[in-house]
Amino acid sequence: MLRLRLPTQSRHASEGRRTAIVGGGFTGATLAMLLARRSSGQGGTITVFEPRSTLGTGLAYDTADPNARLNVAAHRIRAVPGNPGAFHAWLKSTGRLEADPQSSQGGMIYARRSDFGDFMQAQIQPELRAGRIAHVQKNVMSIGRDHGHWCISDSAGQSYEADAVVIATSNPPARLPLDRGSDLIRDNFDLSGVKPDDRIVIAGTGLTAMEMLETLHARGHRGSITMISRTGLLPRRQPDGDFTGYGDSFFRNCRTAASLLHAIRGAVDQVTRDGLPWQSVIEALRHQAPSLWQAMSVSERLRVKRHLLRWYEVHRHRMPPMTAEIVQSLQASGQLTILAAQIRDVKAQGGGVILQLSPRGASSPVSIKADHLLVAIGPDHAGILDYHRYLRTLYDAGFIKTDIYGFGIACDARSRAVARDGYPVNDLFIAGALARGTFVELAGVPELASQMERIARQILEPAIAPTRTLFIRSLPMLARGETIPT
Repeated sequence: MLRLRLPTQSRHASEGRRTAIVGGGFTGATLAMLLARRSSGQGGTITVFEPRSTLGTGLAYDTADPNARLNVAAHRIRAVPGNPGAFHAWLKSTGRLEADPQSSQGGMIYARRSDFGDFMQAQIQPELRAGRIAHVQKNVMSIGRDHGHWCISDSAGQSYEADAVVIATSNPPARLPLDRGSDLIRDNFDLSGVKPDDRIVIAGTGLTAMEMLETLHARGHRGSITMISRTGLLPRRQPDGDFTGYGDSFFRNCRTAASLLHAIRGAVDQVTRDGLPWQSVIEALRHQAPSLWQAMSVSERLRVKRHLLRWYEVHRHRMPPMTAEIVQSLQASGQLTILAAQIRDVKAQGGGVILQLSPRGASSPVSIKADHLLVAIGPDHAGILDYHRYLRTLYDAGFIKTDIYGFGIACDARSRAVARDGYPVNDLFIAGALARGTFVELAGVPELASQMERIARQILEPAIAPTRTLFIRSLPMLARGETIPT
């Protein structure tokens, strides 16, 4: 790699900067709003590429199902940087709380997912109407580089230019060993073809699986329901009443998976003796997770992922009290069965499916027949480059690489994409779930909003310097002399 330092002829600032955001769910919409509100009058453009008709909802909040609820109390959803109580205040001012008495559980408010989707649309609509944000309702097909700027092509064949690109797209879907004729339901709200007495298998035992279970219960489902995951672990229950994070000092010197586990157990023992809920320890750990992760060696991070991460997830991503009561009731009646097993094969049979399983601890495989298979397992991170075509183009050109932990796309602590030569690309950012390999904790609204705040500051900050540095790299598919600003 050749490094050149050249004199700067003019002041490089954010005025007139063209920003393209790929993905218009909560993450992309939040970043777009921050940029629009803080760059007023600077003449730049903000373009969000999102095939859905709305911005801010994504798959998670684009639903009209009244049974689909947030798993976090409304006052904890700090969605707007600088205004942590915005969502809870909006629920009150719009009459949503009064119209939804079932949202109150255990002294907390668990709002409908559709309400949060409406809240996000209410936040972004003024910026769309004023023209400060442009919504391109198309998929991005490719992103390339040409004479110092990014070139973006959408599914309609139209091209766009940008000075900065933010990848805020969603995770890829789950992947199972499936027969082509298998009856699969991937959308947890698309259960119209399920009859009350049908036998159901849900692949997954996380929060998405819990939402599917809750929807089936609300529809009066009577048939057997089997939930399958490798660990068989279910999300823990949210506590009644409010709580705050406690136990920060326990984790400060944790640099290994073993020391972290020891510290968590010690903290839980202490806070429960003091009469506090164990969830307060996980809340404290949640806030420190990125710094703890980044302080560990690669080998220790891999140990955390292999041995601790699933346990952390079921204690971190908890289900609301009403969902926990449904699970307990269905298990007690025998209608719901939880299996720890790996799915080896799924084949269509007689209008339904037959699954070949390897149960945990069993010496031989077993088969299960069902009328429907509902897919609620985690995303296929290994297939991210093939699922999003434009990521493949960036990868082939050397601008991005996958992270070594199998979470998504590699980036540095400033969220800048790390190219295949190991250096960050200064005007290409990885936002949201795909940046988990660097930050580990990027699933909650507060963490996502915080990352968008940091990315927005970098895009908007003026770059004033007497000189500028250019890196000329040996990357595949780059024209001779093409440079990537760093």
